[in-house]
Amino acid sequence: MLRRVDSPPLLGTAQVGVAVRFDVSLAADAGAYDLALPPELSRAVPKRQAQFLAGRYCAREALRALGTADAAAPGIRPDRSPDWPAGVRGSITHTAGFAWAAVARSDT
Repeated sequence: MLRRVDSPPLLGTAQVGVAVRFDVSLAADAGAYDLALPPELSRAVPKRQAQFLAGRYCAREALRALGTADAAAPGIRPDRSPDWPAGVRGSITHTAGFAWAAVARSDT
């Protein structure tokens, strides 16, 4: 389950943040949100899978709100950081039942 909540009021108009509340059932319901786990997490415990999926959901929705063409959830770089689209910088965080992602346009 995912439930959108208000994003913390830290961002200006050039930046977008998306926050959700989630529970471990998200690991089994990912397809309902058009999310997929990368192969690296296929054997992770459901709690970790749900955290990853909730964070990537927030990132994808923030990218869409920012107006990024063909916004998709960012992939994973070899160092396990998010692979943001060109011209975008962002951050994803999650804790017990809460995930948030923030994105902004970047010149680099």
